[in-house]
Amino acid sequence: SIKNEIQLTLKQMMKKFPASENEQICYRGLEFRTKEGILLKMLRRENAYDAVLGEQERQFDLELNDPTLISMVYRRAAEQSCHDAMLRAQKDAKQSSMLLVEDKKRRAGSKRKQFFGLPRDGFNRAFDTSSRTVTL
Repeated sequence: SIKNEIQLTLKQMMKKFPASENEQICYRGLEFRTKEGILLKMLRRENAYDAVLGEQERQFDLELNDPTLISMVYRRAAEQSCHDAMLRAQKDAKQSSMLLVEDKKRRAGSKRKQFFGLPRDGFNRAFDTSSRTVTL
């Protein structure tokens, strides 16, 4: 099941156990399911809460109400998380582009070998050009 696969992958991540050559394991999206990832996420979230609550308290003491300033404080607190997310997105985009190029090359190679699923060497045998019929 998917849940079992995720648990197995997480165990490999925590042990820093790399996938074997013939095994393709994707750790993407599971970063925050490890102990380190959970702690980092909690720390960053707590820092953002503290920043917002601190600004709200400051505004309350000064009898102010400025939601724009509160949002600016939050954005500053979330800056590192946003930066990390952008780096992951750029890495994903680069990897996706590389996979697309590899897939196009693979498909182009297989098209040269086959025509409509027929092997190239059997092409002439499959098509009888005198009667314009196809035998399969």
